[in-house]
Amino acid sequence: MKRPALVWGGLVVALLALDVAVQGTMLLFALADPSFAVEPDYEWKAEHWDEVQRERSRSTALGWSVGLRTAPAAEPGRIEVELEVADPTGAPVAGAEVELAAFHNARASRVLAVRLRPVGGGRYAEALALSRPGVWEFQVAIVRGAERYVGRFRESVP
Repeated sequence: MKRPALVWGGLVVALLALDVAVQGTMLLFALADPSFAVEPDYEWKAEHWDEVQRERSRSTALGWSVGLRTAPAAEPGRIEVELEVADPTGAPVAGAEVELAAFHNARASRVLAVRLRPVGGGRYAEALALSRPGVWEFQVAIVRGAERYVGRFRESVP
């Protein structure tokens, strides 16, 4: 009588162990997937939705025109990313601090963050190692004195 109970008990334990192994394997695959990403500060942005929208509205109210351009850099394997910023009158916005975060849409968890250097005439640039061709998202924050502009751009990179 003890033998069938031991077999059935062992079968239940084996099935549970198999389930834990399968779930653990799936979790490892999910965490190692470079195409999976979560929006940074998602919970804060959700809780402070009005504040995020006000920041976007203030950026629009500045009237700055911001253009992003990408081109192959002189250094092999790098792409020159240039941002041109002008005020509502068309005058260049000089003396700003420009931070850029870039990621490929297929690898959103791999974010490149860099501060762009001023190159004159309201232009800011840096050569980045954008290793994958395709559509990239660029998130910019431009600060000049008390003025702050935030924006997102999608650009096809060769």
